[in-house]
Amino acid sequence: MSPNPRSQSLSPACSTSSGSSPTGRPADSSPVARVPADASPAAVDIDAVFRAKGIPMTRQRRQVWEFFALGSRAATISEAADGLREAGLGQATVYRTVTLLTDLGLLVRVQDQHGDIGFTAPPIGHSHPLVCGLCRRVVRFDGDGDLTALEAKLAAETGFAVYGHHLEVYGVCAACRGEAEEPGKAKAP
Repeated sequence: MSPNPRSQSLSPACSTSSGSSPTGRPADSSPVARVPADASPAAVDIDAVFRAKGIPMTRQRRQVWEFFALGSRAATISEAADGLREAGLGQATVYRTVTLLTDLGLLVRVQDQHGDIGFTAPPIGHSHPLVCGLCRRVVRFDGDGDLTALEAKLAAETGFAVYGHHLEVYGVCAACRGEAEEPGKAKAP
């Protein structure tokens, strides 16, 4: 398995001395893993997803998926292309692969408060992203109990046969709030 340049550059142990990631965003002060630390990206059997759809799995597709699956932050296509350039992947390949992985449900699209579109790999099972609008750190939560009750209420009130939902929650993480509260820095929203 190839190393993931994004997970290395965004991990707390590998942050720059200024406390910022190479993208200029704050370094992650607490690790957030969507994939258990002892699991490999193979924990999500993307090969099976590709086989079921009759789509060939290539080295480039796996590298793009690993880039997002091993990161603790949503990344833009440009950030992914920059991070995968040394592996020989160009921006067009990354763009096409992100589109394919999103269509297959292996990546989800999130947006920060500046309107930047990022992508993140959801974990196995049902969950929703809590996204920091400043640094795009992603924390997953299930929220099933409250949403199941809401779906039932909506079905009763509207007559819809509710079959699913999509939920993203946005806020500012503790690390970004802490930086904004330091003297001489602007306050986070």
